[in-house]
Amino acid sequence: IEIPPLRPPSTRVHIPMTQQHMAPILSELLYIMRPVIHLVCIRKFGITTWTPWLISLLTDVLSLSLMIRPDRSKHSVAQIELMGKEKTSRYMKLIFYLARSPCYQLVIRK
Repeated sequence: IEIPPLRPPSTRVHIPMTQQHMAPILSELLYIMRPVIHLVCIRKFGITTWTPWLISLLTDVLSLSLMIRPDRSKHSVAQIELMGKEKTSRYMKLIFYLARSPCYQLVIRK
């Protein structure tokens, strides 16, 4: 068995990251960082203001909008089902924004 020599870095194949490749990565990054972003906003603006609530909601909506539709030619049926369930779960979590302050105090408690 012959092992081919390593190519120097300048001749390696480079696949550029396109918007299609970056969208799901950014979507997951936003979803993971969402609690940290929310806590930083609470610390900066206070818990009773609308700013942390709105920024957190926008982070979730942006994360959802960046999620891609699975391509049937590239993903298995199980992967497509899992992606669909995850997206549905994230949409359902948006409803819980009504239970957060200050929205809860303004809308629900009245």
